[in-house]
Amino acid sequence: TQSKFKKGRFIKINFANAQLQESDFEEAKFIGCDFQNASMEHCNLSSTVMEKCNLRGANFNFCNLYSSKLKNCDLSFSRLAYTNFKQAFLDNCPLNGANGRGSDFSFSNLNTVEMKGITLKYADFNSCCIKDSVLTNANFMGADLKDGICEKINMEEINFEGADLTYANLSGCNLENGFFLEANLHGANFTKA
Repeated sequence: TQSKFKKGRFIKINFANAQLQESDFEEAKFIGCDFQNASMEHCNLSSTVMEKCNLRGANFNFCNLYSSKLKNCDLSFSRLAYTNFKQAFLDNCPLNGANGRGSDFSFSNLNTVEMKGITLKYADFNSCCIKDSVLTNANFMGADLKDGICEKINMEEINFEGADLTYANLSGCNLENGFFLEANLHGANFTKA
């Protein structure tokens, strides 16, 4: 059966290497918690708040983080495949080397997020707003960035192969050595890129 932690408050808890698959943490709040290498596949984390948490290497595959708020959380090398981040807010959260293949970041806000070497193949960034971030060596192959806003971002050596950038705003971005094979750039804004 599913463990239920709805609306729970967790402060400075060590969840490192914990097995938390399929748990329900809807509307929970985590402050200063350590989830390093925790296994959280298929968890419901919708509308959760996470602040100053260590999420390095954690497995969030197939999780629901709809409308969640993450601030100063390290998600580097985490597994985020097919995870729902729709309408989420991430602020100052490193995602270096993470795997977010097929994840849904549509209508989300990502501020000061470092995503060096992240894999986001076939991810949905429709109408997502990314600001003051670094996406060097990121893989957005086949990703949907329609109507997305990515202003003044370092995107050196980014892979947009087959990506849909229809009406995306990439003004002021550094796209040096970017790869755009068969990408849809219809109506995209590259002013001062």
